[in-house]
Amino acid sequence: MSSSWVTPVSSRPPLLVLAVGRERRARTLLEESRRFALHVVGENSRWLEDRFYAEASGSSAPLASLGFEVHPFGVPVLEGAPVVLLCRVEDLRPVGDHVLFVARLEDVVERAAERPVTSQDLPYVYVGRVVPRESLEG
Repeated sequence: MSSSWVTPVSSRPPLLVLAVGRERRARTLLEESRRFALHVVGENSRWLEDRFYAEASGSSAPLASLGFEVHPFGVPVLEGAPVVLLCRVEDLRPVGDHVLFVARLEDVVERAAERPVTSQDLPYVYVGRVVPRESLEG
């Protein structure tokens, strides 16, 4: 999944919070595995993010043809991501229509120095649903 709602919440220990919709398959996977890889998309790897945007990817399985390796923690790490944060879920809290996953950063895989893509770089924003940016700028 692509996530717009990730934020650091502690530096000691290094913790972040990831918000995942209750209806998302990723929520079940996170609850069961308690581990995940957060791929930071950069300027040169923007195509990774574009695969998740339904209109851009044209696919219901955006990861189907991507190469990956399995990190020693047992989670897939996609080829092409310049930075990957390997995390372990420490706590989860249902909040509204999402679940907040509090996760500890356990490892970092650095492959390339690229400026990270932010939501400001995308033609859409996620506010509980995907909204084309031009509809917000009128």
